[in-house]
Amino acid sequence: MISARLRYTSLSLLALAALITSLAQLLDRAWPGAVLGLALTVVLLLGCRRIRRTAERHQHEQCRELEALRASTERTSI
Repeated sequence: MISARLRYTSLSLLALAALITSLAQLLDRAWPGAVLGLALTVVLLLGCRRIRRTAERHQHEQCRELEALRASTERTSI
């Protein structure tokens, strides 16, 4: 399975490439391509946001599990 960092980095780079491409098309006055490039940029950035939120949720779950484990080991050691 691909790690979240690798997916986030690849989506970020693709979003940057789509933005640069759409800006180049704007300079050439190729409006349909520029609009599609900007739309693709937005979709890719939303994907980045989803990856960040999922990673944060997993991190919070791991913190809760760790706290529960610490609490149970403190009770058993007393």
